[in-house]
Amino acid sequence: MFKITLEFVYKDAGTAERMLSSLKLDNEGFVESRVEGSRLVSVIRSERLSSLRQTVEDFLACAQLAESVILGKGGASPNAEEEEEGD
Repeated sequence: MFKITLEFVYKDAGTAERMLSSLKLDNEGFVESRVEGSRLVSVIRSERLSSLRQTVEDFLACAQLAESVILGKGGASPNAEEEEEGD
């Protein structure tokens, strides 16, 4: 069994909840997601590595689209300030 956990950190819990709602239907049965404060935590499991990779790619594409709608058309990273500080 292969497993990957993805964490998306947003500015507030409301944004994380909106992301969860946006992604929930597309990923039912493939991805387990929950909100922890301002973080969206998603766990993906698969028996085959190739299936895991495909599911992760699909999930990230859906997340990117949801972020562009929720955060604005620019698709700015939810952690733009943190990324700039770390560079």
